Amino acid sequence: HVPALLPSEYCGDVNERLTLYKRLANCSGLDALEAMQEELVDRFGKLPDAARAPIDTHRLRILSLPIGVSRIDASAETIALVKAAEILELIDTPKDQVRFTELGRRFVAADTAGRRTIFAEQVFKLRLFHIIIALLHEYDEVEADRVIKDIGSALPYDSPEKIFQTMIAWGRYAGLMDFNANTRMVFVPKNEDTAEEPT
Repeated sequence: HVPALLPSEYCGDVNERLTLYKRLANCSGLDALEAMQEELVDRFGKLPDAARAPIDTHRLRILSLPIGVSRIDASAETIALVKAAEILELIDTPKDQVRFTELGRRFVAADTAGRRTIFAEQVFKLRLFHIIIALLHEYDEVEADRVIKDIGSALPYDSPEKIFQTMIAWGRYAGLMDFNANTRMVFVPKNEDTAEEPT
């Protein structure tokens, strides 16, 4: 476990470190985060591995916002986020360390459209998505209760409702599926901004 703190050997002034943490937390996009990283290198020198942790943590936070993750902390949600990124082959976790895979580095470096494409390709590889997408090809819409029931059958030891919510968030971001809460129907979006199904 590597703490997401700037080492005192890198930036000696505690008040300056606190200011930098606040500025990192206020970065709302990857461009702002990259500018912060460049500023750190300009002011304090090359980033040691320990100083990369807060940058990587905020990069993960920024990249997670479009898929419905609003907060990352040392909790079960963090573990779930790391597990999700691992399932999508964006990170690897050797010896309790979290490292981007080559695909993860490409994902981080890509623009928004590129990230959506990579995400859609990875999501589409998941068996549960194949099942739901196959249903959506057979029927234009599928009742949420049926999808939740299928999830429960495929993953009997997990919360089908939570997995359903995650699948909808991921499906929306990937452009593979959507959900109307009023009608409780799952469907494939029809607009031109939607990503094509990966091949």
